[in-house]
Amino acid sequence: MTFHSANAATVTPVTGSLYATMTEFNGEMAMSDPSTFDDAVDVFAKHMEEGHAAVVFRIELGATKAAVDVTEDAVKRVFARLRQRNQEAPEWLLEAV
Repeated sequence: MTFHSANAATVTPVTGSLYATMTEFNGEMAMSDPSTFDDAVDVFAKHMEEGHAAVVFRIELGATKAAVDVTEDAVKRVFARLRQRNQEAPEWLLEAV
């Protein structure tokens, strides 16, 4: 992806990563706004808790491979958060492993 400034002579490549959650709602797919990994994990956990199928993707800006499935990393992050709070894993999380 390339960002074109108001000055057409200046072109600055945009690099880095954003994360998005894809969720199925009643047979339709919806994608969250691209955000940080932690924000995407929050959306993932909320939707899974509500009983919706969800996955998390890393969107590589400026790369040829546009999106990478990082759902496994999201599941690990949810487990880590629960361990920090001394909470047990919900059923949906155990099924996601």
